[in-house]
Amino acid sequence: MTSTELIHLIEDWLNRMGGPLTLDIDGGPVLLTRYPRGIGCSARLMSAIEVDDALLHRALVFSSASLQRFGLQAAAPAYAKEDKQLWLLMRHAPDEPQALCRTLEMLVNQRDAWQGLLLAERRDIAIPVTNLHTLAWSQGDWHA
Repeated sequence: MTSTELIHLIEDWLNRMGGPLTLDIDGGPVLLTRYPRGIGCSARLMSAIEVDDALLHRALVFSSASLQRFGLQAAAPAYAKEDKQLWLLMRHAPDEPQALCRTLEMLVNQRDAWQGLLLAERRDIAIPVTNLHTLAWSQGDWHA
């Protein structure tokens, strides 16, 4: 979906008085919900990973740094009992499609950063370790 298609989709949703809009952005669900004083934007942080106390503690620690970095534009982590997953929540005040697209972009970028931080210890290392004592590295200043 191109950015102009997304803008038109959001504009159509804003003009209707329907329920929430679910989008799949970069392989993860993003949900738009209309409230009396604005639009709620939420993105699921991860799937198929058990949310335990240690993960929740790390999320709370990172939320402080996120708030200092992004200020009022920081997404807040929340635990959803329904699907037992962590979600990032943001609020968008005006009903303007292009501004809402920018908010979604910020939310998805923050989601990617959060996933990198929270899943850093749980990822398998995909890149093989390079031995630094190979001939190319050990030559130093002695090469021609």
